[in-house]
Amino acid sequence: VPTAILIIIWSSGIHWWKSKSRKSKNRIQYVCVFLQCEPQHVDAAWVSSQFRPRLFWGNLLSLQDQQFINNGPSLQHYLIPGRKASVDKLRTVTTRTNSLKQGSEMKSAILNSNSRAVDINIIELEEIFGFPRNYTKVGNLSKNERQKLLGRAWSVQTICMLLRFLQQYYQHYEETAS
Repeated sequence: VPTAILIIIWSSGIHWWKSKSRKSKNRIQYVCVFLQCEPQHVDAAWVSSQFRPRLFWGNLLSLQDQQFINNGPSLQHYLIPGRKASVDKLRTVTTRTNSLKQGSEMKSAILNSNSRAVDINIIELEEIFGFPRNYTKVGNLSKNERQKLLGRAWSVQTICMLLRFLQQYYQHYEETAS
C-alpha cells in the first residue's frame, strides 16, 4: 500500500499500521481484517499546532482504549517574537506550498508586527513538527525543498505520544516476566 507505513514486531506479537488515507474504505476494511482490529484516529493537533489526522491500527490494548485529549499548543506558541497567528492551528502541512494557506480564502496564518500577512518561517514550521530549528538546513536546500521534507515527515510529538504505549507495554511485560 503506497500511502501507508507498516510496523510489525512479530517476535513480541505487536503490530501497528499507519495510513494517511481515510478515503479508501476497501483499503481500511482490508487492513482491519488483516490486523483484526479497528483503526484509532489520531490527530497531531492533539499534541502540536497542526491538524494532521491519521489512522493507526494496533493490537496494544492501551492504544485501543486510549481517549486522546486535544490539548496541543496553539500556533502562536511556535512563532518568532513580533509575529501573530491568525489561526489557532495550521491545517495539514504537505509537500505543496499552498498547504500553508488557511481556509477556502487561502489566507496566510501569520501576521507580522504591521498586521500584514506573511508566510510561515521554515524554522517555525520545523518546531511545529517537533524538530529543532534549522533541522532541515542541509546542503543548499531552498525553503520549498525544506517544506517538502517536513511535509513528508511524521510529527515528532505524535510519534512520542504513540510510542508511550510501547513503553507501557514493555514495562508491563517486564513486570510479569519477573
